[in-house]
Amino acid sequence: MNSTWTLDMVINRALNMEEQSYKLYTGAIEKVEAPEAKAFLKELADWELEHKAKLLAIKDDPQKMKEFSLHMPKVQDLKLVNYLEDVPLTDPSDYEYQKLLIYAGKREQETYEYYDDLAKKFGDSDVGKFFARLAAEELTHKNKIEKEYDQYVLEWG
Repeated sequence: MNSTWTLDMVINRALNMEEQSYKLYTGAIEKVEAPEAKAFLKELADWELEHKAKLLAIKDDPQKMKEFSLHMPKVQDLKLVNYLEDVPLTDPSDYEYQKLLIYAGKREQETYEYYDDLAKKFGDSDVGKFFARLAAEELTHKNKIEKEYDQYVLEWG
């Protein structure tokens, strides 16, 4: 990360990433048929909105970082999608649920890595703790996607 970036720039990029993920999930809801898949995608979209709300609150009042970083979830990285080939989502036929789960899992991994890098850069400061919290939450999302992939694709395949 460029050392001249400001907190505002970092938050704006994070907001953009969360918005892209939100659009991915809400757009995919219309393309999948199974009610369970629609519900799962809605849950993922809601998580992105929660992150966006936190980021906007921080942008308005940076002192809220401390409040948002109090509880740090412990999450295991299953690393399932890390070993799967990237899949494009360029046209409606790409929105097969298996491909969507792989794409979403890799997207959550990318966002996790961004927040984790920020957490390391800012260390033990409130900013670092805030981004560590967001990184852990992104890993939670990835974990949930990987469990869905495991159940939907590997068990029921």
